[in-house]
Amino acid sequence: MRIALMESSLGTPDRPTVFSAAAEAGADGVELVIAEPAGIAELAPPAGLENLAAQAAQHGLAIPSVAYLANNRTDALIRRSEATEPAMQHVRDALAATGRLGAGVLLLPFFGRATIEQESEFQVALECLNELAETAAEAGVVIGVESLMPKHQKQLLLDYTGGGTDVRHYYDVGNTVLRRQDPATELRELGREGICGVQFKDLRLRESQPADYAVRLGEGQVDLRGVARALEAIGYNDWVTLETPPLDDAIATAKANIAFTRKLLGM
Repeated sequence: MRIALMESSLGTPDRPTVFSAAAEAGADGVELVIAEPAGIAELAPPAGLENLAAQAAQHGLAIPSVAYLANNRTDALIRRSEATEPAMQHVRDALAATGRLGAGVLLLPFFGRATIEQESEFQVALECLNELAETAAEAGVVIGVESLMPKHQKQLLLDYTGGGTDVRHYYDVGNTVLRRQDPATELRELGREGICGVQFKDLRLRESQPADYAVRLGEGQVDLRGVARALEAIGYNDWVTLETPPLDDAIATAKANIAFTRKLLGM
């Protein structure tokens, strides 16, 4: 396995600072972030892609994935409207840029305005993802869906989009704990073919308050040792991305989280 840091885990350094910071922390790669549709322009131009890839390689890093967090700003992929097709095109552009960058996964999250709560929203999301799967295949990229979907919807998504070939789950262990479920059990149920990536974060659940994410790995309520055993059981040997908070010292925190993860996974 290899360990990547989500760009936001290093605070807000501008590129190429993010690559030097990730290398200093001991990461193997960086997951780049597109926070809004306009951010695709940073990845889309060929010269920009070549420059980003060169910056990463200069520091001995890979770019395994791109997180299209802009999807959280719109409900266009869960409710059909005049905004749906423009939003779909933005995702297509992000898929094409991700492929040209050499990254294998576009993380497509469904949170914020894109949170799926009604069955009708789930059905629209399925239809949109099924349409996007063709573009993903052409780009050589897997769409990694991150959401708070319950287990039965996760399996339905895989079935609807063709068994998980071009659309799979980008599995965040913290999200499952947020639903008061066990990530190790769910990972075993989804299996290796159901996921295209794994995200580590820890959290503390608080009664009648939002969860507290300002913790290092191993200090919260996520059973990461159980997760490690589950990953071994399903034969997962790919990227683990840390979506962890920078806290007071981003480099020191990232180093500690990477060291914890390497020990946990026997790397």
